[in-house]
Amino acid sequence: MKNLNLLIVEGNLNEENENFKNSGIQTHAESLKESLSYFTNDLNIDVFNPCSEKSFDKVLLNIKKYDGLIWGGSSLNIYNDCIEIRRQISFMKECFKNIKKILAICWGMQVAVTAAGGEAPQVTWGLRADPSK
Repeated sequence: MKNLNLLIVEGNLNEENENFKNSGIQTHAESLKESLSYFTNDLNIDVFNPCSEKSFDKVLLNIKKYDGLIWGGSSLNIYNDCIEIRRQISFMKECFKNIKKILAICWGMQVAVTAAGGEAPQVTWGLRADPSK
């Protein structure tokens, strides 16, 4: 079996990732890479942060080489309108055009739904609460 080429998208701002590192915590992308390495070493993994990189060209010029995309978590939320979130939505739209296998986790799903023209409803009953109440 050939090595799979995966793109992991980091959703946090660089400042947030520095806060994680200073606290001894892995970034979301680092955690995903480590988790995948428990299953196989037959992966070529690139990490890209669309809200911190100056240009998407670094990835878009070779985006078709990726067999899949994993878009993980972030401390951002889709309800704030800022350039970093708009950049992530724009990058997800490019990913939709070029990568067929996408795993969107939490923040990644908010970005994917919004990029596809949908809305991620804001939860009003709190985190992990029973929605039947």
